[in-house]
Amino acid sequence: MNDDAKFIFFLSGFLGFVFFYTVSLMLARDLVLSLVYGTGGSLFFSFSGRIILDSMLKAKLSSSIPRQPSENEDKKRLQTSNPPKNDSENIQNSMGTSMEAASNSAGNLKKILK
Repeated sequence: MNDDAKFIFFLSGFLGFVFFYTVSLMLARDLVLSLVYGTGGSLFFSFSGRIILDSMLKAKLSSSIPRQPSENEDKKRLQTSNPPKNDSENIQNSMGTSMEAASNSAGNLKKILK
């Protein structure tokens, strides 16, 4: 559990304690009984906050998982893509791209070292 989750857990427990303590103090006018009710409210709110936080994190996790394309979408994508070039053109293109990347990184390295 990271620090943000702990903070939300403890903050909801504290708010539950303050809420139940003040309400029971106004209704019962007994400090000890209000302390007991405040403790129960702290537990109730902290567990409720934990459940809400878990459900929010699960929803966030499930929404961030990418959707797998169906077979029909894969077939359409393959049909519309360009036919493959011959091997010599592919090798030439990859060599040119590699040379560009190497020259750019060397230039950046020279700038950093200066």
